[in-house]
Amino acid sequence: MPIEPAVIISCVTVSLILTVVAWVGMPKAERVPRGTQALFEHIYQWHAGLADSLMGPQGRKYVPFCMAIFLYVLVSNWVGLIPNVFDWLVPVFPQAQALAPLLEPATKSPDVTLAMAIVSFIAFMGLGILKAFEPAPGHTHEAGDHGHDHEHHHDGGGFFGWLSHYVHPVPMLSKSMEGAMRFLLIPLLFLFIFLNIVEELARILSLTFRLFGNIFGEHQTKTQILALVGTFSGQAFHALAPGGAGVAGLLGFGFMALILWAVLLFVVCLGTLAGFIQAFVFSLLTMSYIAHAVAVHD
Repeated sequence: MPIEPAVIISCVTVSLILTVVAWVGMPKAERVPRGTQALFEHIYQWHAGLADSLMGPQGRKYVPFCMAIFLYVLVSNWVGLIPNVFDWLVPVFPQAQALAPLLEPATKSPDVTLAMAIVSFIAFMGLGILKAFEPAPGHTHEAGDHGHDHEHHHDGGGFFGWLSHYVHPVPMLSKSMEGAMRFLLIPLLFLFIFLNIVEELARILSLTFRLFGNIFGEHQTKTQILALVGTFSGQAFHALAPGGAGVAGLLGFGFMALILWAVLLFVVCLGTLAGFIQAFVFSLLTMSYIAHAVAVHD
C-alpha cells in the first residue's frame, strides 16, 4: 500500500524541526549549558541514568541512539497537537489544504510506527551480533613455567554463538538430565526455537501498535471535537442571518462551541502528556531490548 503524501510531509517536517533546533539552538557548546544545550543535556543525562540502571556504565554508548528515537517520536507526537485550523480556511483559501498535512502527527500512521519499530529491531539485533564478536575479558596469570606473563581472552562465540541463544533454556535442562532422558528434549528444542523467534518478532508488533494506537486515537478524538466546534461556530455566525435562529440560536450555538473548545483544550493537554509518555516508552523499550541483546554474551 502506498504511503500517503501527508505522512511523508509530516516526517520531513519533524526532521526539519529537529535539525533547525539543533543547528540554531546549539551553535557552540558551552561549559555551563544554557537554553537548548541545557535541555538536550538534561535529556541525555536522563537517558544515561536509565542506561546505567539497565546495563551499567557500558550502556552509555547506546544513549545517543535511544535519545534520537525519543526526540523524533516526541516531536512527531506533539506536532499533531496543534488544532488543524487550516481545514477551516479551505472554503476561503483553497491553498490552505496544502498546508494541512504539516499539522498531522506522523506517528498516527502505522507506516511510520512500523518503520520506527524496524529501526529499533535492526539496532538491537545488530548490536547483539556485534557483541558476540567482541573479545570477552579474560584473566592474567602470573609468570609460570614459561617464565612470562600472558592474558587469556575468549570471544563471544561469533555469529553462531549469537544464534545459540535461540535454543535456550534447552542446554540448561539437558545438563540436569542423564542418559536417554535427554532425547525427550528434542521436541522442546524446536518448540523453544519457535517461541524465541516469535518473541523477537512480537517486539516489532508491540512497538508499532502501542505507539500507533495511542496517537491515532488521540488524533481522531481531537479531529472530531474540532469538527464539532467548527459546526457549532458556523451555526452561531449564521444565526443572525435572514432565516437564521436569531439571538437565541447565537447564544445557544455559541455556548456549545465554547464548551467544546474547553473540551478540546483538555484533550490537547492530555495529548501532550500522552505524547511524552509514548515517546519515553518507545525509547525505554528500545534500550531494554538492547540491554537484553548485549547481555546474552556478557
